[in-house]
Amino acid sequence: MTKQLLQGIVFYSVSYIILSLLFGATIDTFFPKFNKSKNKGLILCEIILQTITIILVSYFIVLLTEVVRKSMNLKILSYGSPHILGLVFIATQDNYIKKIDQLQRSILQSI
Repeated sequence: MTKQLLQGIVFYSVSYIILSLLFGATIDTFFPKFNKSKNKGLILCEIILQTITIILVSYFIVLLTEVVRKSMNLKILSYGSPHILGLVFIATQDNYIKKIDQLQRSILQSI
């Protein structure tokens, strides 16, 4: 493993963890709390809107991280970094996970 690759892994992982913790928790507060008795169609709409928001914010996190990397004049490689962004981003959104779980359970019960 080269020094450049290791520096890239550390830089991107730390950057993505910090930003996804901050933005992931913030996004979760903007959307309605999980309510088991809510209409399944409404739950699906909330999941779709939250997913679109997650994708847009993820895109801007990647852009922001690249701006920081370039401003620091770092010549490092990005390897596997989007994976950590996605994992932490989703893990910080409890209501999102609960809504997906509820919708999945109701689909499985109707099969």
